[in-house]
Amino acid sequence: MDIYWIKDKKKCGPSTVPDVISMVQSGELSAETLGWHSGCSGWMPLRELPALSDFLNPREEDDEVAPESEEESEAPEAAEEESLPPVPPRTEDGEPVTDTQEKPELIPLPDFRFPSAGVRLMARLVDMSVYASLMFIVFYLTGAEFSINLLPYGPMFWLGLIGMEAVSLHFTGTTPGKRLMGIRLFTGAIAGEQTMALTPGVGFAQALGRSFMVFIGGMGMMAYILPFIMGPIALFMLKRRGITTWDLRARTLPVQVQTPPFYRYLLAAAIIYASLNIVSTCMLPWYPDIFQMVEQQNPEHARMLREMMPPGILPEEAAPMPTAEPAAPGASPGIRFLEL
Repeated sequence: MDIYWIKDKKKCGPSTVPDVISMVQSGELSAETLGWHSGCSGWMPLRELPALSDFLNPREEDDEVAPESEEESEAPEAAEEESLPPVPPRTEDGEPVTDTQEKPELIPLPDFRFPSAGVRLMARLVDMSVYASLMFIVFYLTGAEFSINLLPYGPMFWLGLIGMEAVSLHFTGTTPGKRLMGIRLFTGAIAGEQTMALTPGVGFAQALGRSFMVFIGGMGMMAYILPFIMGPIALFMLKRRGITTWDLRARTLPVQVQTPPFYRYLLAAAIIYASLNIVSTCMLPWYPDIFQMVEQQNPEHARMLREMMPPGILPEEAAPMPTAEPAAPGASPGIRFLEL
């Protein structure tokens, strides 16, 4: 029986059972090297192959290796080599994709459809809008007291988005915004020079790290003017390398699995607009506190804000105290009293 094996991501062989055992004993091959012979459903470690399990199993590694019979060592038909299963995909570290993972889908590199920067930005805005709406609905229903850390321009407010996004990516491989725009996240694995194996979904730690890198490198932690600095830098790196920094480090690949029709862009814009209204409505109980904070920091901005807001929302402006007019020269107190 002929044995085939994979070495340096290439198919090798065939060779007989005794020769393979000899190579394993000499260290040229490992018992964990992926191999295959006729009758196997796919590639598996050499020690698990039916023809080698009795010789390479660790529990029987001290047993004497029996020579293979002449009938088993006969050359297979030419069609056998053609029926070899494809080389299993491996990660960038050279580790094979384990059986516990979802079976990857082999896709030629020219068939990849990466989402454009505009589509990715729209998906991100939808995710942020949905998150902000949910958070402020919770604040409103629970009667949360005003805190500067709960305002949308602070990093503390957006930390929850990292965890929610990681959970969604881990269990579904996408997020609400990405699903709307036809984007799905995959874990990429090298399967050949012109082929990429895509495994749907990502591990939770992998997704959490990616979301954290997006929060810093793409969103600028939503702190003051940092988003307007980090955003263009991320766009420049995407145009230059074809992949974002967070996808490169997390070893993830966003793929455009469906071209979003025009109505989905309209739906995304409607979600963003509705989110702004929901946030504004839920913040109504906080407006007096926010106005007081603005008034202390910048009275001029406070006056502009009072002019823009409808009456009754902000606290009424205190009326100025009346000042007594100075008495005319030579006028007596009695006459001045009558004038008043």
